[in-house]
Amino acid sequence: MKKYEEAIVYFNKVLRMNPKNELVLINKGGALAKLKKFEIALVYFDEVLLINPGNADVLYNKGVTLANLARYAEAINCYNSVLVLNPENTESLNNKGVACAALKMYEESIVHFDKVLSMNPKYTPALHNKGHALTKLKKYDEALSVMIISSG
Repeated sequence: MKKYEEAIVYFNKVLRMNPKNELVLINKGGALAKLKKFEIALVYFDEVLLINPGNADVLYNKGVTLANLARYAEAINCYNSVLVLNPENTESLNNKGVACAALKMYEESIVHFDKVLSMNPKYTPALHNKGHALTKLKKYDEALSVMIISSG
């Protein structure tokens, strides 16, 4: 229902009774991220990772949150951790490519987008992002062909 502030009130009540409730910590971090309170959201994601370092969903959400703060190298580390747990996680691969592109590592970003596309040739975000990276590399013909595929 997108009532994030109201949800946080209830999360706080549960956390007063059980401060290590992993699910509530995750949900509170997610609600804070939705409210664009990224730094505070990271505190809750890190708390969960102290309890359960292999929580791929939290690692992914932490990566997204770090990317929203333009902390791309740290976001890449989170996506790498997810990919150790699940090498075929297309969202993490795509977001890793986006973070690489944000760091102007366009060739490397294309490698990640291509890996996503080898798993799912119709994954539109990877097609779009690859086209953008190719444009940054001034590979306009290649970018155009990718963009045509993504719009078709």
